[in-house]
Amino acid sequence: MTELLEAAQALRPVDTGLYQEISHFYARHFQTVDSGDVAGWAGGFTTDGVFDSNVLPAPVVGRDTIEAATHRSEAARRTTGVQRRHVQTTLVAEHAGEEIRTRAYVTVLETLPASPTTIYCATLCEDVLVRGADGGLLIRSRMILRDDLR
Repeated sequence: MTELLEAAQALRPVDTGLYQEISHFYARHFQTVDSGDVAGWAGGFTTDGVFDSNVLPAPVVGRDTIEAATHRSEAARRTTGVQRRHVQTTLVAEHAGEEIRTRAYVTVLETLPASPTTIYCATLCEDVLVRGADGGLLIRSRMILRDDLR
């Protein structure tokens, strides 16, 4: 318990400028996947990035593997005509050494042609962000916890 408390106390909120940069990163990131640009979305991960979820049997490791798995998922979804929108709220961003740890709620909306929009799922998204070689933000690891599967 003491280690968890010390780890939590070691985190400190990012400043306003960095918070805004992170917010813009996520806006582009989620709009990219919602538009069907899977390669662009996967490009937001480090080459050794990890994508994990309580939906998956095991973590997906590596940008190329994340991209391939997402292509398969998106191809299946597109055959149904469903449009998805990721809506991120309540973003918390904190320094953890050289990394930035973020937590946010992400609600995924679904709309079928000529149908009302519904909530597909509500999630907690926890990321570890790092700076890439070009100075931009990249996701080193992501954990998605769907509320309906907890």
